[in-house]
Amino acid sequence: MLAEATIPAFLILLGLQLSQVKLGHRLREAGTVAAMRLLGAPLLAWPILALLGMEGLLRTVMVIEASTPAAVNALLLALEYDRDPQLVSSIVLLTTVASIGTLPGLLLLLR
Repeated sequence: MLAEATIPAFLILLGLQLSQVKLGHRLREAGTVAAMRLLGAPLLAWPILALLGMEGLLRTVMVIEASTPAAVNALLLALEYDRDPQLVSSIVLLTTVASIGTLPGLLLLLR
């Protein structure tokens, strides 16, 4: 029962952290990392997976996985080790919002 509360608790923590973030101050950094995550990662994953001999559906799924938004657990690690949680929460927000456009575009390219 406690395990079922993990994801909602993470999302509440993300919301609390985002309420303290001033996105404008770190927009350039967060935007750069978000672009690397959403665009750079799949572009890098495609040739690496090809070199590893992966093809077809497996390669497609792995490229899509590489292009997903930053996960909330990155914020947990940033909070735990005091590694700029405001920047990390901005990146989680930006990648989540931007993935509304990037994931469908990638899916169109991969079909």
